[in-house]
Amino acid sequence: MAVRDACVQIKERLAPIYALMGKDTPFPKIVQAAYFDRIDLSAHGYYATPNIGFDFQLGKGRPFHYFAYGGGCSEIEMDVLTGDFVVKRTDIVFDVGRSLNGAIDIGQVIFIFISFISFDLF
Repeated sequence: MAVRDACVQIKERLAPIYALMGKDTPFPKIVQAAYFDRIDLSAHGYYATPNIGFDFQLGKGRPFHYFAYGGGCSEIEMDVLTGDFVVKRTDIVFDVGRSLNGAIDIGQVIFIFISFISFDLF
C-alpha cells in the first residue's frame, strides 16, 4: 500500500505533462519533460497497519500482524591488540511461521545479523 501511495503521488504530478504531450508519448519522454519542468519525481508512501493496538494495563491486544522469532550465534576471532577480527562462522535460526514474503524474511535476517555484529564489535 505504501508503494501504491507513492505511485499515485507521482502519477498526479505527471498528469499535466501527459495532458500536454498526449497519452501515446513514451514514458521516458514524459519523465524527461517533467524533470526539465522541475516537477518532483520522488514520493514518500506510508502505510499504517490497520487493526493493531495494545493495552498495556490489561495486557491485551494485537500489537503486530507479522511475528518472527530467531536466534543466532557467531564464532569470531579477534586480535585484542589491534581490534582486527574475522567472523569464522555464524548460525542463525529464524522462524517466521507462515511466511508472507521470503525475500523480506531473508532481508530481515541479513539486517539483524549486520546490525548486531556492528553493535557488538564497534
